[in-house]
Amino acid sequence: MTESQEQWARMLRGEHPVARLEARFHRMLPSNPRCKICFVPFEGVGGRLFGFFGRQRWSKNPTLCNVCQAYAEKHPGGAEVELALLFADVRGSTTIAEGMTPTEFNKLLNSFFTTATDVLIEHFAWIDKFVGDEIIAFFFPNTIPGKHHARVALDAARDLLRATRGGALPIGIGVHAGTAYVGTVGDNHVSDVTAVGDDVNVAARLASVATADTIVASEIACIAAGLMDDGSPRRELELKGKSSTVPVRILHG
Repeated sequence: MTESQEQWARMLRGEHPVARLEARFHRMLPSNPRCKICFVPFEGVGGRLFGFFGRQRWSKNPTLCNVCQAYAEKHPGGAEVELALLFADVRGSTTIAEGMTPTEFNKLLNSFFTTATDVLIEHFAWIDKFVGDEIIAFFFPNTIPGKHHARVALDAARDLLRATRGGALPIGIGVHAGTAYVGTVGDNHVSDVTAVGDDVNVAARLASVATADTIVASEIACIAAGLMDDGSPRRELELKGKSSTVPVRILHG
């Protein structure tokens, strides 16, 4: 492992006590949106406080702060780490958008993203990005005591369904657990910090087959979360691009 990979691994696994305490403190301050690495708030009272000391959004990527920008530029690359993944996707968005103006649909999406962000931040998620009508979040072992990130991801999925049920935008959620390469992607002009790998693709595929108000969770994630057999329907899914079926459970809020 190179020095850069070691630095990323320490940060993502919470092996640097100062960085871990700093992130926990930042989560307590209002308000969203936040840096997806250190959780520094960009708006509200917390945002103004850190802005006074020069901590602000990165010009190349507004989901990161300029301090994490400096870290990413000094230590380009990343590391393979354990994580749980959550993909939440609006169901039937094409039909919904057809019946309203683009501005009205954008307002609905923003309301969903605000609700989802609040729920995920409460569960110590690393919110990766918004893509169209989908939100993507990761859960690392360093964000909560112990190694219960898969259980927290499932709890977050259930709470997200509860928070959005009955709203104008029904959602389906995919949850998986495994290993991914987390770090910088891109070049000197445009770069991002994200996760890539087969397990990321599996989580995305699970979300794509989840119907409205349901969670499609891989058996791997359920076992890692310590989820007992509660009678939830089990399936063997053939996912696009996968050579073998993926065992899953169909869960609800």
